[in-house]
Order: sequence, then structure tokens, then C-alpha cells
Amino acid sequence: MTRRNVLLCFVLIILSVHTENPIWSNLPEHLRPLLQLLNPEYSSKPIAQVLREVLQAKFQRKDLRCSSSSRYIRDCICTTYQKLDDIDVLFVEMDNNSILIESSTSYHSYYHIYTFENDLSSFPSNICEFPKIVKIDLSFNKITDIDLVSCITFLDTFILNHNLFEYLSNTTFLHLKFIRVIYLSHNRLKFIEPGFLINVNGSLFEFDVSYNYLTTLDITNILWTQIIFCQADFSHNSINSITNVLNWKSQDNSTFSFHGVMDGSFNNLTHFSMFNENGLNLKHAGKLENWAIFARGNHWICDCKVYPFAKSVELFVPVFSQLYFFMTCDSPRKLKNKTFFDIVAASALDQLVCHLSLADWCPPQCRCFYQPALENRTVVDCSGSKITRFSSVLSLYGNLEINFSNNSLRNEID
Repeated sequence: MTRRNVLLCFVLIILSVHTENPIWSNLPEHLRPLLQLLNPEYSSKPIAQVLREVLQAKFQRKDLRCSSSSRYIRDCICTTYQKLDDIDVLFVEMDNNSILIESSTSYHSYYHIYTFENDLSSFPSNICEFPKIVKIDLSFNKITDIDLVSCITFLDTFILNHNLFEYLSNTTFLHLKFIRVIYLSHNRLKFIEPGFLINVNGSLFEFDVSYNYLTTLDITNILWTQIIFCQADFSHNSINSITNVLNWKSQDNSTFSFHGVMDGSFNNLTHFSMFNENGLNLKHAGKLENWAIFARGNHWICDCKVYPFAKSVELFVPVFSQLYFFMTCDSPRKLKNKTFFDIVAASALDQLVCHLSLADWCPPQCRCFYQPALENRTVVDCSGSKITRFSSVLSLYGNLEINFSNNSLRNEID
């Protein structure tokens, strides 16, 4: 088995389904409760059944199933569905205020709500009278506020694509411990309150806010601490920066989801700033080793600001053909269309430089750049620039390499 497969299937290894010799010492502490699920009888069961039992036990959800074709725990998570026998559909009656109506012959315990293109501007006024609604799909309406959903304590699936709401509070879904799917694409969402996803600790597997109007994304809404998730989709927004409003910082004992897909494709990001300045210490980046981060379609500037992250993963590239971080450089020109790992795998970290301008105290008519890969040097190349005096600003830089050759310098300082 390749090292790549070992990492992707770690939970499966834990269950002794995929290998006979699991390496117990490498098991992350927050996954050790899974050891209690080991049982010799599993060896005679289909893998999909084993995974289903693990899923139900870990999330304490007897109503969850996953595809019979699932081979790994991540496949199971991403194909999960809810199976309930005692379920009925609630109807939306439109009047001055919309209300929910149940069938006169209904004796069911759980409910679904479906209504599309019905010009709803808010949730039905009596929705909180039905706390055992398990699925809501009100797509293609005109709903502007979703906070009322917090009263639906048994909610499993919430779909509100193509509506008009703009703001997502970090408390709206906080106490919905059964929420598994949240689809909110194609709205007017401009802001997600910090502290939402990092505090999710139930069975939320899928979160989709693609095709909205987000311009920032907080680090506490990127990192998950729930044991595992399927996907968080932030693609096709206008995100141009990663923030850390709550001043969150990772610690040595911080635990994050074992596996998940984070999609930040097709935004306006230029620098990958999750690390250090936005709370995630680079030494803790290995805790995300089973994550897949999609970041294509952004205007990535592959310069010195990318170097710390590139350096931290340099040792892994010979082992992994790709480290599940998909980013293509947009500039500088010599790195355009190269992937992040093309650069790292080719040991081309010396090309990750930041060019300095007059505003950065680079002397006029000189070429200056900072190159962290080569002993954090700053190069000031003024050769042949026809300058006649030394510049006094050069002392502000450390580890300077200065070239004043082919000039007519006098013993004076500007």
C-alpha cells in the first residue's frame, strides 16, 4: 500500500479492515475512541456494513446509512443519507402569512418540507410547532432571514439555494446536533460570522455557500474540529482575504477534523495566509495532512509570502505525488500556470521572491528583491545604474547583498 493510501484510509486501518497490522502508536488521540469499535465479528461483514456501524456509533445516529459501494470511511461520510420510515410531507399554505399544514390522515413522527418558486419571503410562521422536521428544501424562493431554523431541533438537511439572505450567524445551527447537510448556494450571502465551523461538533458533513458574495473568510470558518467531514464549498465567491477576527491561535493540543475537502476555488485570493498571521501555526499544519484544499481559479502571487508554507511541506513532496493542495500560480510571469507543488517538487523555492520598490526603500534605478530561500537575503542590485552616491536607506535591511559595480560612485551618502 502506498503512503498516500495509508493516510487517506487511516480510519479504515484503525478498524483492521484494510490491513492486518495497524500502527496504533500513530493513532491521533482524538480518534482513539474508535478503538472501542474493534470486534472480531467485523472480519466476516461487508466493508460497507462495517463502515455504516462505525458511522452510527461515532455520531450516535441510528438513522444514518452510507452507500453500499463505500470502501473507505471518507466515501461513507460523503454518501451518507438519512433513513426514516415514519415520515410525511408538510404542505405550505400561502395566505397573508405562509403556514404549514399537515395531512389530515397523518400519524407520522417526522416531516419534510418542499416548496419551490413559491415567492416565500420568510419561513412559515408556525414552523417552530414542528420541531421534528428533518428536511427543509425551500430553494428558489425569496427568503431573507434564516435564523428561525434554530428551533427545528431534529433537522438533518437544510437546503435554501437560490434565495436572498445575506448574513449567517454563528449561533443559527449551533444547537442543531443532528444537522448533516447545509446547502446555501446562489444567495446574497456577504458575511459568515466568525466561530461557526470551528465550533461544529455534531454530524455536519456538507456545507455549501458557493456562488455568493463573500469577500472575506475567517480562519475559524475554515478549520473544523468535528472528527471528520465531507466538504465545505466556498467556491465562486469574491473572497480576497483570510481573517482572524477572534484572534484564534492553534495550540499543540489543538485537534482538527481527520479528513475533509475545502474548496476555495474561483475567488480573488492572492496570498495563502492561513498560517502564522491568521492563527494556524505552521508547526501544526501536519494536522491537516489528510485534507484536500482546492484553490484553483484564484490570482495567486507565488512570491516570498508563500515561502514559509512551501518550506514546511518540502520534505513531503518526494513521498506524495500531490499533497492535496491544488493551487496554480498566476504571477510572477516565470511561475505562471505552475502549481504550488510543481515549485516545491522541483526544489525551486529560490524563485519565491518579493520585488522591492522605492516605497520599500529600494534606491532609485536599482533592482531589489527579498529571497528567503537563500538565507533570508535581500539583494540590492544597482550595477550599471549610473548612480553616483551611496543610499543611506540600505542599513534598514538585514543580510544585504549589494552590487554597486559599474557606476561612478563618490564618497558621499544621500
